[in-house]
This record gives sequence, C-alpha cells and structure tokens, in this order.
Amino acid sequence: MDDFDDAMLSLALKDAFPRVLFLPKVRLLPKPGLDPAETIPECSRTLVHIWFTDKDWEPLFFPHPDYPDRYKIINPPSLHLYYRRTRWFFGSPVGERKWAFSLPMPERGHIYSGRREWDEEEKVSRKKIVKILGRLSSNRLKDWFQRDEMVATKDASRRNTWAGHHVLNWCAAERRRAIESMFRPADDWQYKPTDWYTDLSQRVIADYGQDYGVPEDPREYQKD
Repeated sequence: MDDFDDAMLSLALKDAFPRVLFLPKVRLLPKPGLDPAETIPECSRTLVHIWFTDKDWEPLFFPHPDYPDRYKIINPPSLHLYYRRTRWFFGSPVGERKWAFSLPMPERGHIYSGRREWDEEEKVSRKKIVKILGRLSSNRLKDWFQRDEMVATKDASRRNTWAGHHVLNWCAAERRRAIESMFRPADDWQYKPTDWYTDLSQRVIADYGQDYGVPEDPREYQKD
C-alpha cells in the first residue's frame, strides 16, 4: 500500500467507523493525552495504531511504572489493529549496485490485531474491515520469475501478499517495477473502479493532489 492507498483506507475506515482513531504513539506518552492523525499517512510513523472506539469510551492515563515522567493508556479499546505501513527500498547505502528491478521498491507491510479472542460484535466489525481491505487491494499477483511469461489475472496465483490498487497501477506502468522484489500485477491488470472506489480516490486527490502516493526517489536512477 502506498500513501494513496493508505489515505483511501483511512477514509473508508472513517466512513464505516466514525470514531476510529489513527495514532502514531500510544506508549511512553510525554503527557496524558492523545494526538490522533486524520489519516494513516499523516501519522508519519511506520507503525500506526488503529483504534475503534465507541461514544462511551474515554482514555484513562497512568504514569508508566518504569518511566514516571511518561504515561500509558490503561484502557485501550477492545477492537484495535496494529498497522505496519509499507516501506520503500531505495537501494544500498554503500555504493551503486545493479538491481534486477527498478527502484524505489515497495516492501511488505503488515496488519494484525495480536493474540486475542473476538466476541460476536467484534467479529462483525472485523468482517467489515476485511471487506474494506479486499475492495482496495488484490492478492492475484504475478511471480517475478514469470516476468517473461504472459499471465492473465484469472491465472495468477492468490498470494499471502496483498497489494493496493494504486500501487499496482504504479507497478504496472513500468515492466521492471516489483513489489517486495518478488511480485507484479498480472499482464492484463486493470481495475475497474466502483462508484465507492472512485469517490474515495477523488476525495484523496482533492486533499493531497493527483500525484500523491509513491514517495519521491531521493536519488536519481537511470531508467532502462
């Protein structure tokens, strides 16, 4: 997921869960208070805490037992996610090297909830979250070793890795671009946006611009 995908995910979650919070930090807080961001990219951290609160929830802060001048929240909401965002690989910091794929390259992110039990209400919410993610991404991906083969979407394997539609469009625009150094969109990749998807993307463009998403390469690389 690039920043554009993350912004779309943020808006979709806010539409479905109006009291969702995107938090860059929930431990060792310098003061007893939360500082939520409007979207996942605005957290400006690799790990984002996504908390699904209700109207009766209020955070309770307590001085950290090991760091008395820092605070922790002792009542996080029962429904919460840890979202480790996609990071971008720009090459080796030591000298210039030749890579089999173009740079920069998106590396794998993760979304997880930790080891816990889910009650029936939380299972319903979890299904809603999974459905949102499924409408923003695809796991039918072409293997890098199939790069010289024509692989249609219907024939592409279902992977454990999911890629956002925006980053898939970015990857498809150049043959040597890869996701996690291993995957590419199928040769006939073409996402037909739904009204729901188009609305989200237009809202992101209105707030951040048409070219928002893929980070600028801090160095210049020669394109083939």
